[in-house]
Amino acid sequence: MKMSTVLIPAGGKAPGKMKDNGLGRLIASGYAAYNAKSDELVLLPLGLFLRRTLRERIECALAGEAVQPVQMADGTGGTRSIAERYIKDFTEIARAFSMETEQGILLEGYEQDPAAAEERMERIGELLRETVAGAGITATAGREATAEGVRRRLLTPADGKARKGADGLACPRCGWSAQPDSLIEQRFHPADEEAGEPLQEVHTPGANTIRELCRQLQVEPHRTLKTMFYTVGEGDRARVVAALIRGHRNLSMAKLRRHFGGASVRRAKPAELREAIGDVAGYLGPVGLSESVTIVADSGVEGARNVVVGANRPDCHSTGACWGRDFRAQTVTDLALLEPGLPCPACGDTLEEASLRPLATLQLQTEPLTGKDMVRKKGRDGVTEYAYRWAGEIDLGQLAASLGDRLRERPLPEGFAPFDVCVVPAESGAGPTWERALQLIERLRRAGLQVLLDDRGLDGEVKFSQAERLAIPFRVLIGKETADGHAELYRPDGTWEELPVQSVGDELCGCR
Repeated sequence: MKMSTVLIPAGGKAPGKMKDNGLGRLIASGYAAYNAKSDELVLLPLGLFLRRTLRERIECALAGEAVQPVQMADGTGGTRSIAERYIKDFTEIARAFSMETEQGILLEGYEQDPAAAEERMERIGELLRETVAGAGITATAGREATAEGVRRRLLTPADGKARKGADGLACPRCGWSAQPDSLIEQRFHPADEEAGEPLQEVHTPGANTIRELCRQLQVEPHRTLKTMFYTVGEGDRARVVAALIRGHRNLSMAKLRRHFGGASVRRAKPAELREAIGDVAGYLGPVGLSESVTIVADSGVEGARNVVVGANRPDCHSTGACWGRDFRAQTVTDLALLEPGLPCPACGDTLEEASLRPLATLQLQTEPLTGKDMVRKKGRDGVTEYAYRWAGEIDLGQLAASLGDRLRERPLPEGFAPFDVCVVPAESGAGPTWERALQLIERLRRAGLQVLLDDRGLDGEVKFSQAERLAIPFRVLIGKETADGHAELYRPDGTWEELPVQSVGDELCGCR
C-alpha cells in the first residue's frame, strides 16, 4: 500500500485532555482521531487495519476451542437462533460461536452443565491470555465475584487512566492485575503457628473499633478478628450470618453475596441481632454464638491462633482465641477485598492502585435455557437435559490501546501490526533509490509480507521521522547517504545496520 493513497496523519501530538497514554500514542501515530468535546474516538485507516489484524489473530486462537465465527446478515442479534437450529446433542463440536460487533467480538456458547461451561470459559480465558502475551501484553485471567455469580475477566494495567477502563490494582514488578472483588486462591495471611494461649476476657471500654482496640491492647490489626453480622435472604427464609475476617482486611459484599448464591445480603438490623445474640454492638465475636447463626470465615482466618475477638459482652473482648478450639466456621472462602499494600499473588511485590483495561469478559448465565429446541435426550430413558449458556465479549479497542501502551518502549509486535514493513526511499517516483525500493517491495510481497511504501514527495528526513511514529515493526530506509545498493534496516528490538538491499530482503523474508 502507498502512503499517498491513505489518510495517515502521523507526526501529531496526543490530545491534551487524553489521559489514556496508550490511546494517545495511537492517535499521535495516525491510527485514530479524538474529539475531546464529544469524547468521540474515530478509527482512521491504520486503526481499522490494526483492528482487522487483531480480530484475525483472536479468531485464529479461538479456533483452538472450536469457536465458530458467524455473522448476522443485518449485523444485529445473537447466536441463540443458530444454537436452537443446530445444537441437538452436547457431543457435537459446534457449541460455541463468535460474532464481530462495533466494540469487538461477542462470544456465546452452550454446555450440558455449569461445570462444563466454567471449564470452557477458563480454557478460553487462558487461550486469550497466551495470545496477547505473544504481543508483549501482560494480562491476568482472573475471576470476580458478582451478585449473579462468578465473572471471568482478562485484565491488563493501562499506562495512565484507561478510557472506559476499570479501577483496580496492579503489581509494578510483574504486571499482575485484579479488581477489588477478584477471587484469589492464595491466602494472604498464613495459619498462625505459635502455641495456643488461654482464652481470657479483658475489659476494653469504648473499644468498638479496630483502631481503638489495638491501641488499648497494644496489638497489631492482623491479630484481631472482625465479626460482622448480616441477614441473608428475605421473609421466612431470612437468616443471620456472621462473617469473620482479620482486623486489617475489609470484607467484599460481592464475594459474600456470591457465596450465598446471589441471595439478598444486608447488614443485620439491631432487632435481628438482639434476637440472635443480644445487644452488644461493637463487641461481637465468634465464641459461643448460637447455633442459629451461620458462620462463614475468610480464608485468612482459618488456622488463626491467639487473636483478639469480641466477647459478646459490652466493653469486653477475649484474647488468646484459637481456631478450632474456641470457634470455627461452617464454611471458609475468600471474602476479603483486594486493596493497595497487599503482596502480589504472583511475585510478592506490593500491589498498587491502577487503571485496568478489561480485554475480555466471560460469564455463565444464571439459568439454563428451557426452550423446546434447546434440549438433549439422554439415551433411551427419556430424561431431558437443558443447555447452560455462557456469554462474553472481547474488546478490540482496549486491546489496541494496550498495544499503544507498549509503544513507549518499542514498535508494534510482529504479527499484530497492520503492516510488517515500512519502506521509505529518499527519492520518490524516479532515481536509483526508488528503483531499489520497488524491487525490494516486490520481493517482500511475494514472500507474503504486508508492506507500506512511503511514496510521498516529502523531504527524506521528514519521512524517516514519521515512519518511526507509525510503529511498524521493521523499517527500511533507502537514503541518498547510504552506499550504492544498500539500505538501513531498523528492527523491532531497536537495533539497526546498513546492509545490501539483497541482504535486507533475505532477513525480512526469513522473518516470515
